[in-house]
Amino acid sequence: VDPVVMEILNNRKKRVVNLIEPDHAKRLTIFSGLADHVIEQQEQLLILVPEIWMANHVHQHMNPTNDPRIALYSAGMTTADRARVWYGCAQGNVTVVIGTQKALFLPFLNLSTIVLEEEFYPTHKLWDQYPRLHNRDGATQLAQIHNSALISSGSFPSLTAHHQAIT
Repeated sequence: VDPVVMEILNNRKKRVVNLIEPDHAKRLTIFSGLADHVIEQQEQLLILVPEIWMANHVHQHMNPTNDPRIALYSAGMTTADRARVWYGCAQGNVTVVIGTQKALFLPFLNLSTIVLEEEFYPTHKLWDQYPRLHNRDGATQLAQIHNSALISSGSFPSLTAHHQAIT
């Protein structure tokens, strides 16, 4: 297991972890290690990304074999595909979800970790459609509801993440 993944897993008890890694490929490798751990422990992981293209990219990297336990969830999917993921989460068959803001509202059974990828992106906040919710706020509330760890990741920290880290 990657030492960074082990450090993150050991620090999940703190409930908020900041992962600043400029190399996007390295972050994806870390997420894959987290996904392997979550699948092994029969927990659930949500990787929340700001845009659909990014969700597709992360999903392609993390699920090259089309494992049904690793699912994509975004507005760009068909209703049938979204329903399949929704029911899979509710039944515990889907353990890793890579998605946009809509993924915050899935019925997770055993959500242990939430990753807010590229948390500094301004598109984590929707200005033109409802709900006008910032993904950071939604992920924080979801983490509290499920008693989950929240990992803020990105190439560099946002001012909010930086402030949280020093306080």
